[in-house]
Amino acid sequence: MAPGFTQEMAISQTFLMQVHERNYKNGVFKKLITKDTPLLKMFDILISSVHTSPYEKEVLKECCGDFIRRSKLREQKIEDFIKGIAITEKVTEMFDADASSQGIYIPPTLIQTVNQDGSIGKTTTIDRHGNPTETEGGIHCVPPGAPEEFVKKQHHNTKLFTDHVETNSAKSPKDKSSTEKAATSKSAKKQKKDDLDNFAKAFGGLKGAFI
Repeated sequence: MAPGFTQEMAISQTFLMQVHERNYKNGVFKKLITKDTPLLKMFDILISSVHTSPYEKEVLKECCGDFIRRSKLREQKIEDFIKGIAITEKVTEMFDADASSQGIYIPPTLIQTVNQDGSIGKTTTIDRHGNPTETEGGIHCVPPGAPEEFVKKQHHNTKLFTDHVETNSAKSPKDKSSTEKAATSKSAKKQKKDDLDNFAKAFGGLKGAFI
């Protein structure tokens, strides 16, 4: 987990994303679970609801119990992370099943290599059985074959990053004199860092949020 990004923050963001963006249980929790709702209250709302199935309640109870247990540990061992991964898979599958039942596209696990100019070098997708598929190139944060609506959404989410990439790719080394390069190098580096930070924030805490 990234420094400063706690387990509580990760789980809260995941629940908020499922409730508000993926319309969990057809949106019945949207007014009950907001960004101001404490995490344990989120668990209580979901577990006590008549809209969650007995299986979903058990998965959520297991996740809640693991969160409480691990939050009391001074230091987590490898066994704690392994258990967290197993619980993460159950929670992910639970939410994915609900989203799929509503016809919502569920992207596979995605790994992409980025070239020095910011373009995508290779795209690897991993299906639910762990089988990888590799393709050359690709679109930022978009699996091959994704529906147009998903492509547009990801384009909007990654716009700060991709706009910066397109701007840099369009420029050749001759576009600027050595004096101009020296004068703008610091601001360019800062801009790139800010864009990358915004890009990272847009995707923090989705899959693997509990580990």
